[in-house]
Amino acid sequence: MASMGAGAMTAVSPRIYGAVVPVVAALGEVVAESRSRTELLARSIDVLAEALGWPQGEAWVPNEDGLLHLAPGTRSLTPAAGRFSRATAPLAFARGVGLPGLAWASGGVVVLDTLQSVPWYRRRAEAAGAGFDAAAAVAVATDTALEFVLAFHGAAVPDAAACDLVLTVAAAQLRGCWTRLGATTSAVMSPRPEA
Repeated sequence: MASMGAGAMTAVSPRIYGAVVPVVAALGEVVAESRSRTELLARSIDVLAEALGWPQGEAWVPNEDGLLHLAPGTRSLTPAAGRFSRATAPLAFARGVGLPGLAWASGGVVVLDTLQSVPWYRRRAEAAGAGFDAAAAVAVATDTALEFVLAFHGAAVPDAAACDLVLTVAAAQLRGCWTRLGATTSAVMSPRPEA
């Protein structure tokens, strides 16, 4: 089942608010200290994956071909997560295709709580091999263009409401820093070393 966007949330419980505040503070440090877009992506993935309990996180950036490609900075806390990341690294996603493409098309957060039953999810076999049956992604965009998509995978959605709100707030924080760092997207897309 997929849910999209924080717009459906009308009230924030103290529990969820308590989950958001530390993440906002940690991302504030990332935003203040990052000196490159590559550093921003890697550190943001670490903060968000840790805060939300995801064992795998990745960033997808648009390239000159108009497709999303995996950027450096993937987080894999387990060997299975590492295999998932390596197996899916060669993929590219168009707008509306796969989890990164769906987040891009929605312009916000997408949370999937049963990957194995989602027919359009392109990495089902790889996810099953890693023990993943849940994922979340968020698009980070300016008024005129997609900047990147952050995606996270795990066995289950740790807390869907907190995940939705944290990723929505994170996108707003990261948008300003991405623009400030100002490097071209292609500079982020350096060849990935073999792990």
